[in-house]
Amino acid sequence: MIENPFRPGFGRHPSLVIGRDALLESFDRFFAAGSGKQWATHLEAHRGTGKTVLLDAIQDRAAQAGWVIVQEDAGSASTGLIRRLTDRVLALRDDVRPRPKRRLTGAGVSVLGSGASIQLDADRPAASTLRGALDSLLDLEVNGLLLTIDEIHDASSSELKEVGNAAQHMLRNGRRFAIVLAGLPTGGDRGPTFLARCDHPAIGAIDDDDVRAGLAATAALGGITIDDRAMLQLVAACAGNPYMLQLVGYHAVERTRCRSVRLADAVAAVAEATGEIVDAITGRVVDELAPRERDFLIAMTRSGNPARMSDVRETLGVSSQYANVYRTRLIKQGLIRPAGHGLVEFGLPGIGELLA
Repeated sequence: MIENPFRPGFGRHPSLVIGRDALLESFDRFFAAGSGKQWATHLEAHRGTGKTVLLDAIQDRAAQAGWVIVQEDAGSASTGLIRRLTDRVLALRDDVRPRPKRRLTGAGVSVLGSGASIQLDADRPAASTLRGALDSLLDLEVNGLLLTIDEIHDASSSELKEVGNAAQHMLRNGRRFAIVLAGLPTGGDRGPTFLARCDHPAIGAIDDDDVRAGLAATAALGGITIDDRAMLQLVAACAGNPYMLQLVGYHAVERTRCRSVRLADAVAAVAEATGEIVDAITGRVVDELAPRERDFLIAMTRSGNPARMSDVRETLGVSSQYANVYRTRLIKQGLIRPAGHGLVEFGLPGIGELLA
């Protein structure tokens, strides 16, 4: 039996993080220096682009640099996001420092029956706000604090405002602090000022060279090789999408019986993976598209894949500047990718067929 090194599926992390080296290296430099634009980062892209995987990789880099990490999801829960964040920070603070010792004082009525009372040397701040909790943890002179929030699109405007205010307070006071958020695009409206001011690195489609190297390196973890013709088939099907890479790799390895993926294995794997990604991701992405994004992608389907930007502009009846705004936005979201001078192609399998 071959242990499959590819790991598709939500909540599962790939054996290797592929095609994000430059971004992760920028965070290595940030955590070493404690300053830089990465202090407030918003990873914003559609489903299947590996936002959560990247968020976890950034946390790993922070931990290696000796930073402490507070992680939370903005999704619905029994308590609000701010309360959960505050409680996590205070709990971490109590783990970092020694437990306060009890001491006797002479004030008040005592359960000990001798007129003494019991008091803690260091109580939590009376105002247990997120800002106060962050300050109390950083007062312990930790090497740095990274706060990460996934699914940030589920947070309310008031929660985002409070998170932003607390984060900016840390920056103004020169704290070794960073906040990294991950979530779905917001249709061009980045919401509260804090989100708009965050650094928004491109985490779109992966280059074909990185896809090829990633497929080969991941397969090698299981002692498996991919022959040249099979590799061409798999790389083309991925279209730079990290989730599709895991899907086609997984199905190709499942089909091989000789520790070498052949063309027939790849063809069958692509067919199976394409059906799965359309059901799991592409259909949902199409439903979530902003109207102007949808119009741009529909115009692409009428030009072919790859599509000529001149055809897209003509179909939309817009200026080059207008079209390039949406070209840039869709590339950052991983839905399209450059395909040569004046050309773009889809970066998410099946999206062209769904919109045609």
